[in-house]
Amino acid sequence: MQMWIAAGEALVAASYAAAAYQDLRSREVEDLTWIPAGAGLVVLAALGTGGGYGLAALLAKVGLMAALGIAWRRMGLMASGDVPAVAFSAASACYMSPLPELIASLAAVLAISAAETGMRWRAVLGVEEAISDGRWIPRRILGEGGEVLRDLSDVGPEDALKALEGYRGSGDAGTKIRVEASYGVPMAAALGIGYIVASIAMAAV
Repeated sequence: MQMWIAAGEALVAASYAAAAYQDLRSREVEDLTWIPAGAGLVVLAALGTGGGYGLAALLAKVGLMAALGIAWRRMGLMASGDVPAVAFSAASACYMSPLPELIASLAAVLAISAAETGMRWRAVLGVEEAISDGRWIPRRILGEGGEVLRDLSDVGPEDALKALEGYRGSGDAGTKIRVEASYGVPMAAALGIGYIVASIAMAAV
């Protein structure tokens, strides 16, 4: 059974490693990236949990995290590509999962933020910069006098960027439109680092 647990978690970790690379590079994660993780979950469920309570607990944890990911997506707190990353954080045979993974992921968020922005969580950018720099999520579009032209705080990252596209070139027309943005946490990358670090740590215990 331990061999199948290791194999299943290795497949999940492989997806997370690929997702982390993509997320840090462009803030976009391809759907196909999660195929190994799906296979890993099947291995864990079919061969790694021994059935009974272990299987029920695994499926319940993954289902709960998937539901949370969907809810957070609907609330505009994360991109759609982050939902699988949240769900698979519980794809582990360890009874404590996903607590160790989430704790390690929080540490990863702080480390990544420090490296990318020096722990700066808010910024005011030009329209073109806000569109091209995937690290930032548009929250409010500001006019020349600082007045709010459009509030995007209640929509998800993809929808906010689509809305911002309509203002492209406006800054060059003399209106000096600016964009108040919040730091876009690379959620898939953070959860991937957290999963891999937690898996290694728990295997060593």
